[in-house]
Parts: sequence; C-alpha cells; structure tokens
Amino acid sequence: MDFDLETILASLAVVISVVSAYLSRRALDAQISISKNTAFFTQKAAAEEYLALHPELLELHGIEPRMLDALGITEHEFVYLMQSFNAAELYYQIAESRTITLSQYRKTLLSNPKVKLAWQNLIRGKLLTESAFTKTVDSFYASEDLRPQPEDRSSTSARVLQNK
Repeated sequence: MDFDLETILASLAVVISVVSAYLSRRALDAQISISKNTAFFTQKAAAEEYLALHPELLELHGIEPRMLDALGITEHEFVYLMQSFNAAELYYQIAESRTITLSQYRKTLLSNPKVKLAWQNLIRGKLLTESAFTKTVDSFYASEDLRPQPEDRSSTSARVLQNK
C-alpha cells in the first residue's frame, strides 16, 4: 500500500481537527459550569448577607429560634456557620476536589461542640446536600473519638483571665 505525503497530511489534519473540536467543547463546558457556579454563589452570598441582617428568616429554612436555643447556639453564630460551611463547600466544588484535606482552621472550628451540634442537627442534610466536603466533615466527626480531644478553651480562658 503506497501512501503519498498529501494523503498522510490530510489524514493528520482530520485527526487534529477532531481532537481540537473535542478539547474546545470540554473547555466550553467547563466555562459554562464555572459561570453557573459563580452566578449561583453570588446570589447565595447576597441572600446570606440579608439573612445575617435578619436572622429571623432562618425560619424559612425550617430552623426556629427554639431549635437554636435548645442547642445553645445564637442566631448570629448559626448564620456565621452557614456562611463558613457554604464558602468551604464552594471552594472544594470549584476545585472539583474528590479528596479533601481539612485545614487546621477547619478542624479547630469543627472541634467546637456548638459547631458539631449545628452540623449534625441543622446544617447537614438541611442546608448542604451531600458532596465531597460534607462526606469529609462526616468522616472527621466519625473519627473524632480516635483523636486526642482539644483542650477545653473556656476553662483555659477563664484560668488566664483569673491569673491577670
């Protein structure tokens, strides 16, 4: 079988065109996804800003003041936690991370008993849907008994203040 240079170049051009079209489509799909996420989270942030100004709106999410009171969490603390968890989920979602390593900042936050109560009773499943991030937080809490417990900061703070 004899191939001339023109036939080889024409075949190569077809292959390159198909690969180029495929890569262009993937880039376009990624850009559309990023644009949708950006628009969604921009609007979500605006809604959360409004919620921070009017925490009574938590009732629209099925979270009543008595529920927060029962857990010892203020409305402002809860709104902060919502925003913090939403920001973390957004970060990992945009990065398309399948495996997530929690920062020491996040681990310290999660170690707070109020945060754990809020996560387990109000945030997980109600305000955040299942994702790589929520699975990582769930794993953190599932392995919590295997790790050394953080020092009780309130008693440490009280001792520091008493010694002044």
